[in-house]
Amino acid sequence: MRWVGHALRVVALTVVFLVCAAMFYVISIMGDGKDTQQAQEYPTLAPYTAMEDGTISFSAADLSQAQSYAGVPLMTLSSGWYLTGGEVIQWEADGETMREVRLHYTQNNGTAQLSVSTITPRAYLYTLHEEGFLPTATQDYRMLDQQAACMALGDTIHLHVVLGDVVYQIEGDVGAQTIRTAAGLAVVKDD
Repeated sequence: MRWVGHALRVVALTVVFLVCAAMFYVISIMGDGKDTQQAQEYPTLAPYTAMEDGTISFSAADLSQAQSYAGVPLMTLSSGWYLTGGEVIQWEADGETMREVRLHYTQNNGTAQLSVSTITPRAYLYTLHEEGFLPTATQDYRMLDQQAACMALGDTIHLHVVLGDVVYQIEGDVGAQTIRTAAGLAVVKDD
């Protein structure tokens, strides 16, 4: 009979943990649905260059080409990292067209590499769990003067903030301190 009480306690604690994890995910990672004043400064979506689902690659010299595909201000890194190129990726998920402008950066003679992305719409966040990303215990990252949500998939660290209908993210397998430093160098500009 003692094992029944123990089993019930384990089940109850598991249920409480799952409910808390789900609430944390919905509130912290997905956002509360309220736009902040800063989020309203950014356009939700301006006209952009049309494309079919798929990928278009560009060189570092063609950053203006990337901007024309974004339709929103791009996030870049201000210094210390070198832009090596990027791509525009468009796909369908849950009946919505997702578009990501991903910029590739390198540091330390190419040994440290990460991706900086500008993604619309914010419904993209619902696809992260399908890719296998899970929230981390440490959520004290900042990016673009906002608290950033931190997720991980193996050794890959993923940070993102949501401004209006735009998701700005940094991803890389470069360690927590390097990601933290890169997030501090992130800027949003529309030129």
